[in-house]
Amino acid sequence: MGRMAIQSNSIIRLEDVWKIYKMGDVEVAALQGMTLDIKRGEFVAIMGPSGSGKSTAVNMVGCLDVPTRGKVYLDGIDIARLSESDLAQIRGKKIGFIFQQFNLIGTLSALENVALPMMFQGVAEEVRLKRAKKHLELVNLADRMDHRPNELSGGQQQRVSPQAIWTQRQGQLSWISLKSLIKMRRRPSSWSRTMRMWQSRLRALCILRMARS
Repeated sequence: MGRMAIQSNSIIRLEDVWKIYKMGDVEVAALQGMTLDIKRGEFVAIMGPSGSGKSTAVNMVGCLDVPTRGKVYLDGIDIARLSESDLAQIRGKKIGFIFQQFNLIGTLSALENVALPMMFQGVAEEVRLKRAKKHLELVNLADRMDHRPNELSGGQQQRVSPQAIWTQRQGQLSWISLKSLIKMRRRPSSWSRTMRMWQSRLRALCILRMARS
């Protein structure tokens, strides 16, 4: 496990990161020497046309993949050389993704959807349900927490989805698609609450956007 302390307030740092995929005899370089430094408290947008490597970069920073070469630091630890088990632990504790589609589990209630990630981190059932309930109350869903996703409106599902991130008290970095951010912004009642949660709980927010070529 490679470790190296970064003497700065960087949350994420990529140094000369390459990702090369082999397709038979052909090599495709999805990332070519990418360097990125995300500091504490920043809102960062990663933009580019289709095929420019945005999703690959997110996979690196989100601990979903490792680079072919280069270094990826999270809180001073080089995650590029960690095992899959170590990466899974980091994903569960320190990184959150907010998808354009809400990705709620249809067979679970809103309360159970929010509490589920904490189960994989070993949080006791009583604690995770109490914490999930508190966060749903913060977004005015106290009367809907026992409802399944198909019993919720689009706006309600949108408020449920991020709560699984906020309940992770060690959470540091959140990735969100621009379309998801715009949808939230169009609902002023929940936008102000969402912004307060980001400012108090997240150390950095990264936005992924496709730019016109």
